[in-house]
This record gives sequence, structure tokens and C-alpha cells, in this order.
Amino acid sequence: MTPDQLRQIRGDRTREEFAAWLGGTTASTLNKWERSINPIPPWVTEKCLANVQVSLPLKELQALMDHARQRDLSFETMLGEALRNYLRQHTAQAASEDEKSLKPQYCPRAQEHDRSE
Repeated sequence: MTPDQLRQIRGDRTREEFAAWLGGTTASTLNKWERSINPIPPWVTEKCLANVQVSLPLKELQALMDHARQRDLSFETMLGEALRNYLRQHTAQAASEDEKSLKPQYCPRAQEHDRSE
């Protein structure tokens, strides 16, 4: 979990409120996690993600459940697989966009400058 993700999960709650909800930590420690001063411990990620709720339109939820049944998988396994596939695609797309932004762009003036030297 990243500091930005932690802040997003905390939402409008104060650090004191969120630390109390997490248990076993203080607002000061939470502040250090959110500012990347200290790493976020795995137990914090587990606690935060254990309460994540996914909302899908009923038709999409039914399609996912039908697909799981056809493949003889539990719904939880199928949902996990769908999320992992989405993340792989999203990560690959983001990496591709990053690569494009790092490629040198055509600049006629720069080429003219190089020829004049």
C-alpha cells in the first residue's frame, strides 16, 4: 500500500480517528506513514483491505457469478482473477504511456541547431 492509497482509504476521518480504527498505532505514526517517513506495515494494508467493498451493477455481478459457476470456481476466486487481470492490463497500459513520454520528440529547430555547429 502506498501513502496516497492510505490517505484515500482514511478519507475524511482525522488521523486520530483512523488510528483508533486501526488500533495499535497513533496519529503521529500514521502521519509518518502518509509522508513516507516510515514504511506502512503489512498489518495496516491487511486491515484496510479487509474492509474494501466492491460495488457492481447487478447484471455485471450476475455475469461474473455465472462465469465462476461455469469454470467451477468460487465467486471470490473469480472476482480476484478479474481484478488481477484488470490490474495487469492497467499496469501494462500505464507503462506503455510512460515509455511514450520518455521517447524524444521530433523537434526541427533542434536539428537545425545541430547542423549549424
